[in-house]
Amino acid sequence: MSVLSEANERLDYRYELKSKGIDLNRVARRVEEVLGVEPGSVYSKGRRRNQTLLRSLFCYRAVRELGISNTEVGKKLGISQPAAGYAVRRGRYWPKNEVFFC
Repeated sequence: MSVLSEANERLDYRYELKSKGIDLNRVARRVEEVLGVEPGSVYSKGRRRNQTLLRSLFCYRAVRELGISNTEVGKKLGISQPAAGYAVRRGRYWPKNEVFFC
């Protein structure tokens, strides 16, 4: 029962975010805002450490919180589906207790 309850809470949270109009572009802007980087940085190419961390947080938030597929996130960033999956795993190490969406 606790597993079902937790799954329901996550689903409710995703619907709440979507009802507020939070989509991939809003996630990108919020990640850039939280990390204090220039607008559009999430979508720029590169393998620099800061760029990798920025995109990893974006992928994590998009996939885990909004329920968007790795494939869709990968297309948006110009990376493969497996690369997006690796980025999600890297992004999970960011603090989870911070309020991300206002």
